[in-house]
Amino acid sequence: MRMNISVSDELKARMDKVECVNWSAIACQAFSEKLATLLAGKVKNMQDVIQRLKASKQMTDNDTAKRGFAEGQDWAKQHAEAIQLKQLSEARDRNHDWSFDVGGSAYGPAERFFFIIDPAADGDREQAVDFWQQILGDDAEQLTESEFVQAFAEGAMNIWAQVEDKL
Repeated sequence: MRMNISVSDELKARMDKVECVNWSAIACQAFSEKLATLLAGKVKNMQDVIQRLKASKQMTDNDTAKRGFAEGQDWAKQHAEAIQLKQLSEARDRNHDWSFDVGGSAYGPAERFFFIIDPAADGDREQAVDFWQQILGDDAEQLTESEFVQAFAEGAMNIWAQVEDKL
């Protein structure tokens, strides 16, 4: 469903300066979080329970996405090679949807991400695990789900968009 939201001219100008951000998704997350807060003490039937738990899940997913985005930015700033960021950008342009969680694939989202940035390692799960452990340390296993990996990629692409034309 479509909905119009009004923001100040100053806020819109600041938003326009940032690339690779899905503002609609961010607004939806904010609405869901507010609904969860409003519904927390007003559970009357199972539909209310379902709505509250959906909102709760979205808040958890949102925290995962925020962490993924920040980790992706940090990786792009501190560790990524230009060729890796370029390959990631090209994969995004080819696929248009950033789906790292493809049904029928033997590989998980974290592995699929790694194989994009290191095509020579395609299929080598051990190298993918090593990559994520280097980047995330002990949290590597917990933080390589689809939401995290997608946000990680978006964070990296946010940095790439700021530097690509300067290289």
